[in-house]
Amino acid sequence: MECIAKTSGFKKRKSAISPKAFLDSVFFCTNGKSPSLSEYSIDLAHHSGIKVSKQALDKRFNTTTKDMLTGLLQDVLSQQMSGKRIDRVSTNWFTDIHIMDSSEFAVSKKAAHKFPGYGGEGREALIQIQFEYQLLGSKVTELSIGSALDSDNLAGMKNIDKMVAKTLLLRDLGYFSPKAFKDLSSREIYFISRAKSQWNFYTLQEGEYSVLTTAAIINKLKENRDKFIDLDVYVVSKPVLRYG
Repeated sequence: MECIAKTSGFKKRKSAISPKAFLDSVFFCTNGKSPSLSEYSIDLAHHSGIKVSKQALDKRFNTTTKDMLTGLLQDVLSQQMSGKRIDRVSTNWFTDIHIMDSSEFAVSKKAAHKFPGYGGEGREALIQIQFEYQLLGSKVTELSIGSALDSDNLAGMKNIDKMVAKTLLLRDLGYFSPKAFKDLSSREIYFISRAKSQWNFYTLQEGEYSVLTTAAIINKLKENRDKFIDLDVYVVSKPVLRYG
């Protein structure tokens, strides 16, 4: 922790607040669900003997703190993944694997102007955390916050220009659209995505588009001993008109 704090710039030679004391107070202060800066300051003095003003504490919520948290999270994930077996097939087929998801939580409705929510009691203000992890490279490539109304799809495509061909992307339901599929395919980037119920899937057979239904997929799986299907599939948001 000390090394990461120094590298990030959070800890300097004359820093009054230690990284551990700061994180203990921020994450485990029990004075309330949403402690104020004054409460954080009191908590620091009570548990760590560190006396700082709320103004000085406020200045600690900056990019160096974010960099420290990112570094700590990256270090923990790297240690957890170091003992995991990554199939050799993965490294043979893919240059890297990027995993991304988002999580949201409610905050005080006073923050609704900055982090608008969906409305309703307790949902006036929502913060969304976007997180992406580079599995083979053991690196956190995205850790950002925004409103719950921000588009997952835009966030998921944010770092696409930095990815090399044959990278595998693992995203949740909200990240991909047919337009994104086309863009990723043109860059030779692999992806796995859940299908949305409003999408339509087709195969092209003898010059005619045929609807690919769930029943058809199940029948093909029964016929296939390898338990998978390799098909060229057309994904559209509206039904395709048949020829003739």
